[in-house]
Order: sequence, then C-alpha cells, then structure tokens
Amino acid sequence: SQEKEIIVASPLIAEIALPRFISPGDRSSLTLDLHNLSGKAQTVNVKINVNEKLKLSKVINQVSLKDKEKKTYRFDLYGNQAFGVGKVKLLVDAKDIHIKRDWEINLRPAYPRERRVEYKVIKPGETFKVNQALLSRLMPKTIDSTLIVSSTPPLNIRGAMNGLLQYPYGCLEQTTSRAFPLVYVDENKARQVGTKAFTLEKRAALIQGALTRIRSMQKASGGFGLWNSSSPEEPWLTPYVIDFMIEARNAGFTVPDDMLQAGLKNLKNRLNSSRYTLFNYFYTVSRDHLRFASKAYAAYVLAKVGRAPLGSLRTLYDNHRNSARSGLALIQLGVALKLQGDHTRGDAAIALGLTKMPNHYEYLGDYGSPTRDRALAYAILARHNMVTGEAGKLLFELGNRLRTKNYLSTQERLAIFLAAHEMSKNPGKTWKADLVFNNRTVARSMNNRMVQGFDSSQLAQGLSVKSKATFNLYAMFQVNGFPTKAPKPRTEDVEVVRTLYDMKGRPVAGNKFKVGQLLIAHLSVRGTQRTDNAMVVDLLPAGFEIENLNLSKGENLNQLTIAGKNPRKVMAHSGIVHQEYRDDRFVAVIKVNRWRTNDLYYLIRVVSPGTYNVPPPHVEDMYRPQWYGLGDTPDKITVVNQAN
Repeated sequence: SQEKEIIVASPLIAEIALPRFISPGDRSSLTLDLHNLSGKAQTVNVKINVNEKLKLSKVINQVSLKDKEKKTYRFDLYGNQAFGVGKVKLLVDAKDIHIKRDWEINLRPAYPRERRVEYKVIKPGETFKVNQALLSRLMPKTIDSTLIVSSTPPLNIRGAMNGLLQYPYGCLEQTTSRAFPLVYVDENKARQVGTKAFTLEKRAALIQGALTRIRSMQKASGGFGLWNSSSPEEPWLTPYVIDFMIEARNAGFTVPDDMLQAGLKNLKNRLNSSRYTLFNYFYTVSRDHLRFASKAYAAYVLAKVGRAPLGSLRTLYDNHRNSARSGLALIQLGVALKLQGDHTRGDAAIALGLTKMPNHYEYLGDYGSPTRDRALAYAILARHNMVTGEAGKLLFELGNRLRTKNYLSTQERLAIFLAAHEMSKNPGKTWKADLVFNNRTVARSMNNRMVQGFDSSQLAQGLSVKSKATFNLYAMFQVNGFPTKAPKPRTEDVEVVRTLYDMKGRPVAGNKFKVGQLLIAHLSVRGTQRTDNAMVVDLLPAGFEIENLNLSKGENLNQLTIAGKNPRKVMAHSGIVHQEYRDDRFVAVIKVNRWRTNDLYYLIRVVSPGTYNVPPPHVEDMYRPQWYGLGDTPDKITVVNQAN
C-alpha cells in the first residue's frame, strides 16, 4: 500500500500581531492578517475589541476574500494611562466559519513608580485629612494607596507585601524576600490586610518556584551565590535563605530535604570554624562585623532547629561581640543562646544589641540599614516572645525613620512585613473612629490597627479619619503610582547617561528611526561612592527590541570602537556582576568605584512603526535605594517603515 500525505488546514487563518509591550501615550500598530483557504470566495465579518487599558483606531467590519487570497490590515493602537495587561479579542465570522481568539500585551509605564507617604498622630477627637497633593501628577488608574490607623506606630504590611510581590528582579536575596511573605499570608490574612489573596495551592506553587530558582544558586559547599552557583558564596544571605526554608517547612510547605540539610551543614561548619574567610570576596567597611554577623545569623538559624553547638555560641559572644557594628547580629546571637539554654549570655547579648542599633548607613556587607535592622530585630524578638520594654522602643524608632523614607529595599520591605506580621498577633488597644470617603462615613471599631487599601476613584472626594479614641492614634497614608510626566534627571549620587550609536560607531542624532535599523546603546555610569550592588535598568521604548541575548555572542564588533573602547571587550569586564536582556529592558548589576566611569553596551533593533515615549535610564544601589540616579528623558521618538 502507498502512504499519502494529507495536509489539514484551517479554512480561514486569522492572526493578529502586536508589539511586545506598549506604554501610556504611545501610538503603535495592530496588524491583522486574513488568509482564505476555504476553497471558495468568502465575505468575512471582523470585530476587534480591546479592554480599557488600550485604544484602537477604527477597524474594518467586513472583508471580501477570493479563494487563496491573503490581506493584511494595520490599525493604530494606543496605550491608555494605566498599567497591567491589555487584552485584545478577535471575532471572525464567515459562512460555516467562526473564529474567536484572544491576545495580551503588557502595558508598562515609561517612568519609574513613585512612593509618597504622610504620617500623623491623631489626638482624641481630632480629624486627620489626607493631603490630596499626594495624588497629584500620578496617572489615576495606576494609583494604589494604603491607610493604616493604629494604637501603636504603624507598619505598612500591605505596602511591604505588594512591593515584594511586584518586584521584577531575581537575585538570591530578592527571590527569597519575594517568596517569604507567602509562608505566612493565607487567604484570610490577605483579606484582612487588603492584599492579593492566594489559595494554598497557589502559595505552594509560588514557593516551589522560588525554591527551584534558589536551588540553581546553591553551591557544592551548601551555601548560595547571589546570581547563580558560580557566584561567590554569600556570607549573610546563606543563613537568610535557610531561615526561609525552615519557616516554609514549619508552615507545612514542601522543602527539598537535601537542599536544606546541605545548607544547615554549611552553617554548622562556618560557626565552628576559626578560619571562616568567605567575607574576603565582599566589599565591607568592617570585615570583622561581616564575619561576626554571618556567624551570628548562622547561630540563630541552627538554634531554631536545635543544632547550634552551645560552646561555639559562647565563644562567639565572649570573644567577638565587640566586632558587631549593628545590634541586629547581637540580638540574633542572643536569641540563639537563649534557645540553646544560656539565658545569662543571651539576655546580655540582646541588651547590648539594643544599645547598638545603627543610626546611619554603613556599607557592612550584610544587606542591612538602620530601618532593616530595627524591623528585623523586633520581628525576631517578637517571634520568640522576648520583647521587653527596651525592645518595644524599636517600633517607635522604626516609625520615626519611616516618616521621611520614600524608598525601600527588598530587605527593608521584608523586615517591615515580618515586624508587622508579629505585631498583628497582639490584640492591642480597642479604639473607634469614623472613616470618611466617597461622601460617606463608615464607623470603625478596631483592635490595635486598621489596614485598608483605596484606588483613585475612592479618593476623588477626599479621605479623612475622625478619632473617637481616648488616647493618641497613629495614622499613615501611603500612595504608589506612576507619574504623568517625565521625572527630572537626578545626578547627586550617581550619573547615568545613554547615547545611541550606529553600527559604525557614530552618534545617532534626532528622534526618527526606521524599521530594521540596528543601534548600539551606550550607558555611562559614574558614582560618588563605592557600591558592589548598583543595578542599572534601561527601559526600552516600545518600538525597540534588544537584538541579542548577549552582546559578546552577537554582531561582529571586534573592530568597532566607541570613544576609543571596543564594546565587546568592555562587556566582558569583571566589574559587571550580572546582565539580563529582557523584552522591554536591559538590566545589569555592576560594581561602582568612586568617581570611576563604568561603560555598558547592548544592541537594539528598531521593529515597530509608531510614536513612543522614551524612558530615562536608571541606576540605584539595590540595598540603599535612596542612592540612585536618573538620566535625561528624551523627546518622543517616531519609527517609520523603511519605505517612508
């Protein structure tokens, strides 16, 4: 018998092509392809719908197609002032043919999100009115705000958790910090604090995803690298990750036992070793502190599972306690000593730690800050029922620091979350107040604290709180949103400049580009202080795409020089710790030395006709986010087809 190839084809092919993303205010294009393979002429009815995040120019309603005929149509597609996922639905009807298809496109604002905060002590009978100026110059549909009213200084658990869940990058610390709250926040807790509720199954899947990513960073020693298993072993983050794994396991989530046991063995080895020198890989103003802090955290984690050698804990306290430049490490060691039975040394270590909380930032190599260390110290003490009157002052100090802090690292967010989570276990004082918004009054009677989220529509008529308590209440209002206008350049801490070149190394002038054009983007970064954790983010305009996953594997650029430098050789420099080439951005983590210029290069291809906003390049220290720089925001660019 003979075999016969049979080709099965849809009688009508209907496809839509979209850009990979779009920004508010952009004009791009939606391309519709229709191909009639039905064997006869067809009259085709077409309907394209988009959700509220997008706007589409008038489209065709009916098309006549001969057999085998193919037609292509392009329509203007606009991004509205919003962010999230834009949705496109295509409905096609012809004789005996019915097609229904859906597409999605990310709507990504061109400018960085802003965080604004207002604090107020509300005396009995007083009214706190939220300052409406906090909402100005923000796109209304991007606004997410939180009001907290409490009988103690408020910590924004909702804002901290949302900030972690939305964080788009994934080193060891960031991956762990993003997953950590999922260990504690079930659906009921999520509804209480006004954040997204995940089912148990979804939480388990997200935690497993984080653990899979973390496993890829585990080294043969059982420790962990910052970006992958080839990165140097992290002194402080290794016990941090194992702490997360223990908490996840205790909460009933599946944690790979081999991964956990290898980590615990690593911690025990470092705690018992007098030659622990991993810290030599890392920049710190105090190597003695980093060694002590890493061992103290290891001691605490091991003590939680009853495996911390008491002799090693005593030696660490007796001989090295003066190495601590922050009280957090002493408190971790003190709790470990108490858990292992030495209450005298444990209480002394905690008391000493409470006197050594940092009041200014130092680059200690332990990812800390005055805010992180206070919040995490309180959370640890509260978790083990060791909060004393002196320890309780940490909350007031923390509240005072947060009044003037508009930028938070992932470590600070996680520590604030953990402290707020422990606070929520205590009922606190009962109080009453009237909440006024949307021209209505809602009477509230609460134990200790109220956390409630608001969108822009709920804030349109103002928001106020009138206290009916007999004691002072503490209020915090925080708003996050994307600005309507480009931010001003910022160069006080670090300067970042973007320049575009053609493939011959010549600067590209003007703001008009052609589809298919290949460009080289050059980022120049120059800082006022040293940091090993400078994250450079260059968001692309929607008409551009990064051409290669890695410049060194891309176009033949061996002979090309820009300002006397070969881009390919520069990008192989050891000062570049990590690189990512995403659909909508270039990301690099670099080591910045004071007043020394860092150069970065990547390739761009011009792909989509339209008019686009151009984001400014941005750089910040991942663990000192108040240390940052913004580049210039160029005028809109126009992309045309080659024939134009």
